[in-house]
Amino acid sequence: MPALLDVQNIQCRYQNQVIVRELSFHIMSGEICCLLGASGCGKTTVLRAIAGLSDIAQGKIILDGKLLSSPTNTIAPEQRTIGMVFQDYALFPHLTVAENICFGLHKASKQQQLETLDELLTLTHLTAFSKRYPHQLSGGQQQRVALARALATKPKLLLMDEPFSNLDAELRKRLNLEIRDILKTLGISAILVTHDQEEAFAFADHIGLIHGGRLAQWDTAFNLYHEPIDRSVANFIGRGSFLPGVSISPEQVNTELGVISGNRAYQWPIGAEVEVLLRPDDIQIGHHFDDAINVTISHKLFTGSSTLYRLVLASGTELEVIVPSHHDYAIGQQVCARLHVDHLIAFEKD
Repeated sequence: MPALLDVQNIQCRYQNQVIVRELSFHIMSGEICCLLGASGCGKTTVLRAIAGLSDIAQGKIILDGKLLSSPTNTIAPEQRTIGMVFQDYALFPHLTVAENICFGLHKASKQQQLETLDELLTLTHLTAFSKRYPHQLSGGQQQRVALARALATKPKLLLMDEPFSNLDAELRKRLNLEIRDILKTLGISAILVTHDQEEAFAFADHIGLIHGGRLAQWDTAFNLYHEPIDRSVANFIGRGSFLPGVSISPEQVNTELGVISGNRAYQWPIGAEVEVLLRPDDIQIGHHFDDAINVTISHKLFTGSSTLYRLVLASGTELEVIVPSHHDYAIGQQVCARLHVDHLIAFEKD
């Protein structure tokens, strides 16, 4: 099956500066994806190039077999059958909810407009608010209006630029899941741009981590977390600490906390100095463990259902561990620590 969207080796420039370089990915029909990265990494530039709001200096952007962008040809945004949801909603303040949703349907018949409006009001739980104006709505309701307006023209692809960033944390999580369900119900492909990992993990089928204008890894949330392709991905995704070790076989590393065996083979020579990435859930602490070593708790962060502890090993190496919050340890207390590692993620020592 051919891809719905095919981004081929694009380069984007601002004046003489290269912002995005040699970036490629594709999206299948009905797939929800995310471009994730820190501020200034180039993710919004990629989104603008797909929307037709920015030119590309190299490569191609193809949607449903139609060339949208190349260095010599750019189709106008309104001719791309792409919907867009902006960070600030961009609703028309003088139009009601119903009028905002129907704004792009002026070529459709009155009956078609009413049918589309009714369907989208129902999907977005806005039926009771159809006659209200944007200033009479909450932030979450305004965002759903913006979504409904973008979907009214039945786009082949929906682009979303940091759409939840102006909302409080709980509403952001709830709306994230609601919008994902709406898109899946309609079978609409979408790309979300965000710097928030939790948002990306909950929303997207596949995530592209952009680092320094390049696509560092395009993968599922599970693989980004457990199988990062390089140190930049490992550092950005999730929490974690690096534990020094020595390679004793292609699948094993000897460390201060014992031998770590993994699910993959590395090509290092025996005796190579490496660093093993340990996630907070790779470590267990308690009072009595077999084959455990003593560590000292140096910091703690209570988060409600769990507590994040920072541990100091005898060598001075610091690690982080997350445990259920009903286990309460004091700063300065010594506890036993042991590893429970299913994925060996290691990199040669710098």
